Order: sequence, then C-alpha cells, then structure tokens
Amino acid sequence: MLYAFLLSFVLGPWNITFNEQTSDLALTFTEDGTPSVQLDGTLAFQRETDALQFVLPRDNGPRRLMAVDSKGEICGYMTFQQDGSRLEFCLHTWNPVLAKLTGEFSWTTTFKAEPRAFACRVQPTPGDRVISMATPGGDSLRNNAVFLPETDTLIEFFGENVRVETPEAGSFQVRVSGQNRGTFGVRVVKNYFKNREMPYYAPLNRTRCPRVPTGWMAWNIYFDQATAADNLKEARVGKQFLQPFGLEFWSIESWQGNSDVLPVAHFHNLDLSCNEKQFPQGMKAVADEIRALGFRPGMWVVPFGTGDDEFYAAHKNWFMHEPDGRPVRTWSGKYTLDPTHPEVLAHVRKMLETCSRAWGYEFFKIDGMSASWPYTAQQSSRPEIKKGLFDPNAPDPNWTFVHNFREAIGDDRIFLACGAALTAPGLTDCDATRIGGDIVSPNKPVDWEHVKHQTRATLARYYSHNIVAYNDPDTLMVNEALSPEEARITTTVVSLPGQVMFSGDKLSELPPERMALIQKTLPVADVHPMDLYVRGELLPIWNLAVHKPFGRWNVTALFNWSDENEEIGFDFSELGLPNDRNFVIYEVWTNSFQGTARGHFAMEVPPHAVRLLAIHPTADHPQFLASDRHVAQGAVELESLNWDGGKNRLSFRVNLIENHPTTLRFHVPAGWTCTSPGTIQESNDRVLAVTLKSEKTETVEHVLEFQKTFKD
Repeated sequence: MLYAFLLSFVLGPWNITFNEQTSDLALTFTEDGTPSVQLDGTLAFQRETDALQFVLPRDNGPRRLMAVDSKGEICGYMTFQQDGSRLEFCLHTWNPVLAKLTGEFSWTTTFKAEPRAFACRVQPTPGDRVISMATPGGDSLRNNAVFLPETDTLIEFFGENVRVETPEAGSFQVRVSGQNRGTFGVRVVKNYFKNREMPYYAPLNRTRCPRVPTGWMAWNIYFDQATAADNLKEARVGKQFLQPFGLEFWSIESWQGNSDVLPVAHFHNLDLSCNEKQFPQGMKAVADEIRALGFRPGMWVVPFGTGDDEFYAAHKNWFMHEPDGRPVRTWSGKYTLDPTHPEVLAHVRKMLETCSRAWGYEFFKIDGMSASWPYTAQQSSRPEIKKGLFDPNAPDPNWTFVHNFREAIGDDRIFLACGAALTAPGLTDCDATRIGGDIVSPNKPVDWEHVKHQTRATLARYYSHNIVAYNDPDTLMVNEALSPEEARITTTVVSLPGQVMFSGDKLSELPPERMALIQKTLPVADVHPMDLYVRGELLPIWNLAVHKPFGRWNVTALFNWSDENEEIGFDFSELGLPNDRNFVIYEVWTNSFQGTARGHFAMEVPPHAVRLLAIHPTADHPQFLASDRHVAQGAVELESLNWDGGKNRLSFRVNLIENHPTTLRFHVPAGWTCTSPGTIQESNDRVLAVTLKSEKTETVEHVLEFQKTFKD
C-alpha cells in the first residue's frame, strides 16, 4: 500500500514528505499555516560502482532516512535539522571504518515562482572582482539562491555544490550536491530586504512604469541658465537623433521663480511662479511644445521648502522652526515645510496636481529627498524639531508627505525620487531613485573624477535596481570634456546595468561619434542584479548574462580605472561560466575579433578605458557574435535567431531604426563559407559583417546561407 512508502512530518515551518518508491523529497515552507514555498525534488546517491537508494527507516530512529545498496545493506543515514526557516539534511555514515557512504549525494528540485523571480547570490566571495547582472532568465554558475521581488522572499540553497538554472521565466531547477558526508539544505527568508535596510520595501510597480525611464535634462550642461528656447532647441535635435531610438521624456529644470542662480534654498519652489526671464510663456506652453515634438514633458520640483520671504511671512505656521524660533533651513529652502500640517499637505497636493493635470507634465524629478541632514527635508525626525510640529504625534510624517506626492501627480505619472535613501519612505511610491551625487560640479564640465563617483554610486546601490525602483546614476555626459575612452566608460557604466538614462549634453554640439554613444543606450535593456549585496570598490569586471528564447551569451566589460595600461583578465568561472568549454569573443568598442578562449582570457586595456566583450559558447556552425546597435549586444535589438542545419541557413529577426545602419557580426568557423551576397568577411574570414538599413523603423528578417567546404 502507498502509505507504507511515505514518510511525512513537520519541523517548525517545514512540512517534509518522502516517497520511497520515487525517491522524491518534497519540502513545503508554511507561513501562518499557509504554504508559501513548495520545493519538490529527488534524492540520489551515486557511488563509483553503484547507486544507493534512500528508504524509510527500518528501526525506531525518528525523522530520518536510510541509504541502502542494491542488496539492502544499510550504508548510512540522512537526518533533518531545522533552525528557524533553515532546513538541513545531513548525511551520516553507518560505519566510518567501512566508508560505505563514499560518492556524490544530490537533491534536484524544480519549482515555479513569480514571473519576475530571478537567480542570485547573497554572500560575496573573498577577492571577488566581478559584479554580476542578467536580463530576465539569465543565469550564472555562481548563483545559489532565488529572489522573489513581489513578496520580498529569498530562497537560498547550500551545500558543497549548488547550481541554480532558469529554464524559463519564473521556473527554476536547482541541484544541491556534494561528495561523501556533509550538510545540505535550504532556507527561506521572508521580508528579506524589508527587515534589513528597506523598511518601506515595495516591489517596483511595472504596471505604472513598465520600462526604464529615458530622457534629457538641461542642468548639468546649462545649469540654472537654460531657457524655454534652449530646452526646445535641444528637443528638436533630440527628436531627430534620439527619439527614433526610444528617448521618452524631456524634463525641465530650474524653472521656478528666482531659480536662475544657486543656491536652491533661495528658489521659490512652492508658489508655481516661473522664472519669467527664462520661461516667458509659462510652463504649460513649454509642456505643450515638448509634447508636440513627440516627447513626454517632465519637470524638476522641490516641494519641501522655499526661499521666498513673502511666502514664508504669509504662511509662517506652515514651516518648521528651531527651538529658538529660527526657521529650519535645508538645501530645499531657507524655510522648510512642516509635513504634518494639513494645510501644507493640501497646498503641495494642489501644486503638483496643477503641474500634472493643468500643465500636463508626466515625469516628476522630485528633489530634496536626500538622507543627509544638511540636505534633507526630513528634519521633522529631529526630536527637538518634532516637538514643535503641528502634529508632534504623527506616526510617520515623512511617509505621509511623500505619499501625498504620488496621489497628487497621479498613478499614470512617473516619479523619480532624487536622492532617496533605501531606508526612506519614497520607496513605496517612486518609480526611480537617484543613487548618487551630480555628475558635474556647478558651472563646471564633466570630468574623470565625477565619472568614478558615478561608478561607485552604481556599484554601491546596484543590488536594489529593478527590484524596488530603477536606479538613476545621474545624466549620461559624453561631450568632449571627456576623452573618447572616458566617454565609453561612462556610457558602459550607465547602460550595461540597465539604469535610468537621461542625456545631459548640449546635443546640438555633439560630434556624430558621441551622439552614437547615446544611441547605443536606447532603449534601456531590462537588466537586474544577481549580487544582492553592496559593492563598494571600483570593480574591474562587469558581467551581463543575456538570455533570449533562442540563446544565452555574456556581455563582459573590462574597466581600467588606473592611469597606466593594464592587462585585465578572468577565469570563465568568475563569470559564472564553465572553465572546460570554448568561447568565441568579440571586442565591441574597437571592433576586434579576439578568437576563441578556454578557461581564461585576458587583454590589455588602456588607462581610463573599457573593453566590451561579447562572449558566446562556440558552435560547430556559423553563429551570432556581436552588434553595433546597442551596448547590451543583441539583448534589445535581436528578436530571433535560428540555425537550420539541414539547409545550412542562419536566419534572424532584428529591430532596425529608420535610416540608421545596423551591423551584426557572425562567427564563421573554419571550413564554412558564406554564399549570401552583400556580406563582408573580416578577421581572417572568421567574422562576417552584415549591415542592414531600412527607411522606416521596423523588424526585418534576414537569412544568411553557408556552404560547408572542408575541415580546417
């Protein structure tokens, strides 16, 4: 009878069921009596000469399994131990002298999770030089966990060897294995981020903001001097060169009354007056013209305070004051609002509603949300200030204030919280968040030191990107204040991880090769982190695992942050790839074929430079290699790819931008020749370049025909 082959028991939050007939070990994690994680797996133990079978205990030993050989002889036991949400299964030999439990144990489980769940790891490796990221479904041999962002749940596996694979979105196969005796198992951590540094954790609202915001804003090049005419002049250039690639928003900065000269604390901010010298027709007129050019209008606002003495005098009880009666001054204003005052909430709400509905702005960069005390408008948290608030007992005044922003602009608008910390209340309502300082100092050009600051901010906060909000590393600046190599670095830093991309240059003055850098970032690829922990140093290797329904490959950036030439290399295992397989490599920025490598690869990188590698497992037939269209190397533009071995044909579908030539490169192994006309073979005939162009933006299908000649 079936029941004779089943063992089922409960350990803490875990329900454990073993079926002797099938060797299936099912683990169910329950929360408040409700199952929340279901892992159905199979146990195995392979010795050199035979396989052991796990069976129900034949003695009085509780909650354990026996491992027996084909003759039924007991070779060892597996016991279960539980500590909170951690469940261990431990192997013990029957007789240490006989060593009959020598071989490889494994537990393989396949399970479903939410569609946006992804494989990851949560503990760094000593000496690790690589930051890992992926498109949806991308994998790495370094991963040992799965994160579920909708429920903030981590499922971590442990053992001598752990392999997590993603056959398709939301589906995972995990193999936990090891030699001989040992401890293996799994833990489930609910509220993984919320109970750490994100008390306001809320998953990114993809219904409201389904893609990473992109756009242009003036401040980092015009600073406070940009006029309506300047913004629209740049927008007309953006319409021609960037809008076809997917640039979405055009955002206006420093438009408020008295906003033509820093500091921001002197800007009016709260009365909707605009700088009449720079915006004589008013802000609605600017929004209308931006929309007429095909962009969605955006604006920068600082709704925390004002520098307007008259406004303060007329509404003195709206503002916070020091114990000695002086108004609280922050970066946001000489006078900083009391977030608990109902009239303040109503005024800010009406102001933002006007900007959103009456004026028509659709993107709001809301500044003043930094967590540093001199900068922040969160001074209401200070005990001596809180005593003097309109409602000193308000349970969470800053959350109420920020949530009021979202309700005011509406759920169909995009909210970028400028400077919001991961501990801040803005996480519940924003779509994107600034993660670092400005890419420039006021009234100065972009420089190498600021590029490094942008990079450090990216690495430090990347573990939260595309989970709670899209990370904004500040604008992408590629003008000639940077060397060509430095411009490639900042382009790679912003784009490869899939971050918010707002251009900040005078587009009308950019040379074509610099404009092309911005084009290669659009639209932003859908990329998430695989390392869910802080990275503080300037890492030399950034690795993107690309997954498409038709293939998997890696895009790997080698950064030289020093002032001297450096040879930068890696073992393929550092990228989460097998060391015992051949890979074909193409360097994108210099258009150079790097040949085939196995186990290890290295190349020289100049100072202040990056080399971008497209890495593919080698095939015995022609295969896709690289693209000049996008930094992510096919993750955005390539729709399908198919090799027909019967006809020796390689067909693919690619997204083309109107009147913009796109060159795809393919590796042609020795013994193969392309017979299709109009192709160019490079690099000793091993690389085939195919350039396609269309008079309209469309997805086109192309077929390459090959002939197998001889084996080299």
